[in-house]
Amino acid sequence: MLKNKKLIGIIAITLMAIALIIYVGPADGFTHGYYSDEIRLWELPWQNIQEGVNLETEKAEILFTPLKDHLAGFEVVVTKPEGGNNGNLIITTTGEDGREKDSITVPTDRIRENEWYKVKTKGKYKKGEQYKLIISSDGGDRAPNLICMTSDYLPAETREGNVLINYAYAEPTFSTEKKTLLSLIIVSLWLFICSFLTGEKLRRVFRIATGIILVSAVLSWNYLYNIFDVQNERFVNYQDDSEILVTGMLYADREGTYFSDPEERGYGLGYYRNIRGRLFNYREWYYPDEGEWEEGYSKEACRIKIASSDYSIDVTAPGNVIRFANGDSYVIESAEDDGNSIVVTLQGDKHLSARVNGSLDDAEFYTSSGEKLESGRIIAYLSQYGLQGKIFKVIARLIKRDDVLPPLNLLTSLAMALTVVLITFMLSRKYNSLMAGCFLVTFALSPWVVNFARNLYWVEFTWFLPMAAGIFISWKAENKKCRIIGYALSFLTILIKSLCGYEYITAVMLGLILFPAADLFIALAGKKKEKALLLLKTTLIMGVAALAGFGFALIVHSRLGVNSGIISDIKSIITDVGLRRTGGADLNTEHPVLWDSLNASVWDTIAKYFAFSTQIIPGISGNLFPVLCIVPLCLFACDLKRKATKPEEMILYAVSFIVSLSWFVFGKSHSYVHTQINFVIWYFGFVQICFYIIVNRIAGAFKALSKERTAG
Repeated sequence: MLKNKKLIGIIAITLMAIALIIYVGPADGFTHGYYSDEIRLWELPWQNIQEGVNLETEKAEILFTPLKDHLAGFEVVVTKPEGGNNGNLIITTTGEDGREKDSITVPTDRIRENEWYKVKTKGKYKKGEQYKLIISSDGGDRAPNLICMTSDYLPAETREGNVLINYAYAEPTFSTEKKTLLSLIIVSLWLFICSFLTGEKLRRVFRIATGIILVSAVLSWNYLYNIFDVQNERFVNYQDDSEILVTGMLYADREGTYFSDPEERGYGLGYYRNIRGRLFNYREWYYPDEGEWEEGYSKEACRIKIASSDYSIDVTAPGNVIRFANGDSYVIESAEDDGNSIVVTLQGDKHLSARVNGSLDDAEFYTSSGEKLESGRIIAYLSQYGLQGKIFKVIARLIKRDDVLPPLNLLTSLAMALTVVLITFMLSRKYNSLMAGCFLVTFALSPWVVNFARNLYWVEFTWFLPMAAGIFISWKAENKKCRIIGYALSFLTILIKSLCGYEYITAVMLGLILFPAADLFIALAGKKKEKALLLLKTTLIMGVAALAGFGFALIVHSRLGVNSGIISDIKSIITDVGLRRTGGADLNTEHPVLWDSLNASVWDTIAKYFAFSTQIIPGISGNLFPVLCIVPLCLFACDLKRKATKPEEMILYAVSFIVSLSWFVFGKSHSYVHTQINFVIWYFGFVQICFYIIVNRIAGAFKALSKERTAG
């Protein structure tokens, strides 16, 4: 009987969870606002205004089809007879079957003449279905008039009728990405509630799953929207200039544009250019929209204004033809390039606008003989293979929406969150909950970790997957099968990271062996010879596997080169990519802008990174970073004085410090220049270990004090 009640309870909770997920997600149960695309009435050209509808003698009938979900209402504009007006404006909607869906009565004296008046509807309308809108008045001989326009100035929703009207929509409160994360939170709560209705073993599994899903969802939300740190002002556009190497590939792929050099098609990243110019910051693309210009169209003449680039110069050559989204075609008469923008004059005198001709994004260019020109240009980024660009391009093809970036940002955020949860879980098993908590909190709150997490170029989770593999081996070092799996993961994770870029590779590879190497030194300090030999062998094999992964990535990358031979191509990669980042490049061949970084000393480079440019985590000033580094050393000194040393903490501190320091030393030139990004290197375990040592000592002091009080 009790089992049946629990089963019924689980079924009921499951149905409620499913219903809630559907309501939040596909049903779009949460909406808000009243949004419309209003025409500025004072800019309407007089030649496009037609004879209006006199509501004294007739009514207006409009057939319309909502183009989006959540139609919220209509906007109307009227002119009034001399001497004022009376009565009401009556707005009625019906479905295709003629049944009335809504009827709204508005006192005419509330409506200001020649201004948009917003009318909210209570009816429910489906995207793509056709409805009839009827506007009438009971004002008699003092009823208002409706303005009518040519079709150029009517919204796309209007199928029949020429009354000037706008359609307003409510917006979903939650984006698709937020709906996904909310659904994960609902699933985690469902698992937690169901755990009370299951047996002991299943209860444990459900609660572990609850923790993994809930923490991953919250971390992902933070990585996507930066919810925990209002002072992190860099977050919004952080490293967009790197991410364009991926987004450029996505735009180019959607438009069918390929590399200018056919031999470059093997690369996964590239610089994209179209008539907006070079894609530099995809969140800030725009056309001129001030003075004479509106969305790139001239208000005064038959011409457009676009960004200057080698691509734009080619396609706007005089004699070429531009075809706008509405089908109108114009011959290019001239193109004036000032270095920043190109003013393109077209043959003709017709008024052009985004509302009539469509966005310039949708314009096409043709030669004088009618051959269609490419819609953009992509130039390969040669410094890496670009695995992330290849993968995201395939995923983007499966996403049926115009803006593919947020879903991809969600995927990278989720991947980083799951990596953090995996690291945290294994640390809690190998060490304790306190160390796991220090890693989790730091990964969640560090402004540097948060800023990188969603980025499609940096794919931050690939930096820490090797660390997760290393912790797994360290945790299961006594198990031969687990060690073998760990070796394979060492090769695979370093290979993936290297195919996505070589930045921070020393820290990533040393992060792989951070915990096994620490275990090795701890075993040596404890004079555990057998364990030390096992760990030495394990660490060496992991290192070889990591080097093999890195080497294989170099070979894959080299095969995209000029095919003069693997050795020659690898040397070229090392010279063109590696030496300029490490400080070993030839000053005679490098641009003077790099000379300071190539000449700088290692000491000067490292010194830059002790002056923290942000908070370490929210609430802890970056000015305290040197203190954070020194306090553990002071604690170790006290331990030595009391002859109560803790080798584990000392070794973890030293090894994690070397992991971070490695890139500042090996990647000296890169680090000297890129202070806007490289502070993240401290979070490859060192900051977390410092927090752990300090918090652990504080916790230990409180425990000792509590014991003394209990004994007293």
